[in-house]
Amino acid sequence: MEVFEHIDEIEQAAPTVITIGNFDGLHLGHMRIIQDVLSTADRYEAASAVMSFDPHPSAFFNPAKAPAMLTTPLTKQRLLAEAGIEMLIIQPFDEEFAALDPEKFVEEILLEKIGAVAVIVGANFLFGRDQSGDLGLLAEMGLRLGFEAQGIEAETAQGKPISSTWIRDCLQMGDLELANQLLGRNYELEGLVVKGSGRGTDLGFPTANMDGIQTMIPADGIYAAMAVVRGESYPSAVYIGSRPTFKDQRAVEVHLIDRKKELYDEKIAIHFHTRIREDKKFDDPKSLTAQIAADVAAARHLLSSGNSADTNG
Repeated sequence: MEVFEHIDEIEQAAPTVITIGNFDGLHLGHMRIIQDVLSTADRYEAASAVMSFDPHPSAFFNPAKAPAMLTTPLTKQRLLAEAGIEMLIIQPFDEEFAALDPEKFVEEILLEKIGAVAVIVGANFLFGRDQSGDLGLLAEMGLRLGFEAQGIEAETAQGKPISSTWIRDCLQMGDLELANQLLGRNYELEGLVVKGSGRGTDLGFPTANMDGIQTMIPADGIYAAMAVVRGESYPSAVYIGSRPTFKDQRAVEVHLIDRKKELYDEKIAIHFHTRIREDKKFDDPKSLTAQIAADVAAARHLLSSGNSADTNG
C-alpha cells in the first residue's frame, strides 16, 4: 500500500475509487465501506484508495473535547493494507483545508489530483467548509462531472448504527466483549515498556509497564490478552488501574503467562481478549497475591480454550 502524507505528494492522477473519512477504529461499519471500495475498484479496474485526516477534524476545531482515538496511525495503515487497500492519503487537516468549498474539494482534489471515478462514503457524509457538502451534492456533481457517487447505510448491531463513539462507550464501561464485536477484532493498545516500581516482581508476578499509549485505555480491571513483541505473541494477563491496595497512579501492566522475557524499552501491542474482573482494593499484599494467581489462571484458561465470554460478574 502506498501512503501519501499530503495530497500534493500524488504526482499524477490515475483512475481511482476512493472513500473519505477518519475511520477511527476501522470497525465493522468502516470495513463494509472498505469492501465496497475494493469491489467497485475491481469493477472499474481502478486503484482503491482511502483519504483520512491528521489531526482528526474534531481535534482541530476543539482540541479540549476531542475524543480519545481507538487506533494509532500505524495500526490504521496496517489494517487498511491487510484489507487490500492500495493507496492511503493522510491529508493534514488545517485552516486552509477546513475552509475549502465542497465543490472545489470535489473538482480540484478528488477529480484533478486523485482521478476519482467513484466516491464511496457513508450515507451521512458531510464535507467542505462548515460541512456544507453532503451526499446529495456529491451525487449531483457525479452526474454532472462523470463519476459515480455511492452512499452506504450504516452497519448496525443490536438495532443501532455501529460507531466509534459507541465503541468508546463500551470500553469506558468495561464491556470489552461488545467492543470487540463491533470492531470485528480484538481491541489493541500500543506502547513502550518502561521501568516500574518492581512491585509485581515482589508479589511473584513480574509485569511490563506500558507508557506512551496514544489511544483509549479501557476501563480499570484485569484482562486476558495477547501481547505482541517483535512479531511474537504471548498469552498475558493485563492490569489496568491505580493499584488501590498501594494507592498508586493509574497504570497499564502486562504479565506474560508462563514466560520470562526482558521487555524494557521494547514496543508492545496488547490485543484484549476478555475482561476477567473489575479492579478492587485488597486488605493486604497476601490477599492481592492470591487473587493475582487466580486471575493469571483464568487468563491462561481463556486464552488456551478460545473462550471469549466475559467473565466479569
